Amino acid sequence: MIITDDTPPSPTKVQRELAEAARTTNPTQEPGPPPYNAAAAYPSYQRQQPGYPVASSSGGAPQPGPSRDDFDRISRRRAAKRFVKAFIWAIAIYALFWAFTGSLIGLGRRSRDTLGWPIPSDGVIHRCLSRQDPWHVNTASPMVSFKLPLSSDALYLFSRGSLATGNVMFQQDESLAANDTMVVDVIVSHRTSETAGLVSICQLERKSGERGIGFFTPYKWHSTVLAIVDFTVVVRFPVSATQDPLRIKRLETNLPHFGHNMQNFEGGIEFETLSLSSSSAHMNVVASSAQKAVIKTTNGHIVGNFTAHKDLTLITTNGVISTFVKLHNAKARTPTKLTMLTTNRRVIVIPQLLRTALDLIHHRSPLASFVDLISDAKNGTGGSFDVNAKTTNDPLSLQFPISPSYAHLDIDAATTNSPASVSVNTRYEGAFHLHTSRSSGMVMHYDDDAEDPEGLGRVRYVDVKQRSSGDMEGTMSWGRKEKVDKLGDVDIRTTHAQVMLTVL
Repeated sequence: MIITDDTPPSPTKVQRELAEAARTTNPTQEPGPPPYNAAAAYPSYQRQQPGYPVASSSGGAPQPGPSRDDFDRISRRRAAKRFVKAFIWAIAIYALFWAFTGSLIGLGRRSRDTLGWPIPSDGVIHRCLSRQDPWHVNTASPMVSFKLPLSSDALYLFSRGSLATGNVMFQQDESLAANDTMVVDVIVSHRTSETAGLVSICQLERKSGERGIGFFTPYKWHSTVLAIVDFTVVVRFPVSATQDPLRIKRLETNLPHFGHNMQNFEGGIEFETLSLSSSSAHMNVVASSAQKAVIKTTNGHIVGNFTAHKDLTLITTNGVISTFVKLHNAKARTPTKLTMLTTNRRVIVIPQLLRTALDLIHHRSPLASFVDLISDAKNGTGGSFDVNAKTTNDPLSLQFPISPSYAHLDIDAATTNSPASVSVNTRYEGAFHLHTSRSSGMVMHYDDDAEDPEGLGRVRYVDVKQRSSGDMEGTMSWGRKEKVDKLGDVDIRTTHAQVMLTVL
């Protein structure tokens, strides 16, 4: 057989659809029998496009062609198919895009999970020790040291990650006399060599003139072995070469799960700003002096001696606050502020430190809070002081054994479901307010025959202006009765327990 190019081509898809549309448009009309046509019998004589109706030569009715509606319907059908295909491709591209970006994000997260490392906001990295350093491999607790200039605008320590815990101790070192650097010694203890490879310790500069040390561990740990990296940090300050204390502009920590221990810096170091922050750890300060100080923790106690000239804030939860506080003030228009806040534990301020913190925690005697108010004016009188002390579900007691004459003192003391007691110095002048539940008692102690603390022969006036069930208010003064309520204010509150005010 010889196949030539005269073989008619097969109908295209459009032609078949048009022919089908023509038949479905007039289903009742039967086409007449086609006449004899040599071209149909011998297609090589005449080529004809198949699928289109052919007019009958014997007078039969011709098959009608496709209408405009047929073309529109076919066009809509093809457009719908194109839309479905485009929609499927769009979904596929969208899924691939998010799979790609998700893998990049996951890679970044995995890198943080597998190695603690600074982020750009931590500042410029001056030095970093990480997994490649040999001191990490040995589990015998190796030590590394960093030096930071004391002249820095801020000296800081912080940690990031979920595996870090430890203790930080602040002390003065005579071997660093006349030295203008602060030395930070770090000892790392870890349970396995694997956890050792996840730790980084870096010397950073977050802003110009602000130098610090960062401790970095992974955010997550996927092994069944509990991974705890324990840091022992010793911060050593030099001893002043003169009789004046060292001046530190700012010292701050942000070390969750790190206990803080500060040795006696009274007369040795003066901080402009002292900020110590932790969580689930204790804060022990033998003695510190600062213009402003903030000590914060959770689920741990705050114990120590604090001297403040502008502001002192002590905050914890579920822990004891036990401090001996000295507040200095020279400008009566700007009060020196003391804030002590805790929950579910006692607020204790003691005149001298007990032997150990453990003795204090188990100390069951009535709580005593001692705050000395000191005027820095040339004549040693006046000054303005603002004290705010609050706890819940445990007793609260504040005592102010030392106070300058003509000082302005505002006290806001509150607890719940436990006794609240405040004792003020005999020099106190101003108003007082006592409040408790109606079924509980209110007590006020003072000496009618008390002598004038200034030796001027003045008479003490105590005026209880209002007393009802659960409320008492009034004023007290020396030798005057007018505008006494402007001289100071003592506000003591509790619920379901006794409230008491004592004038020493």
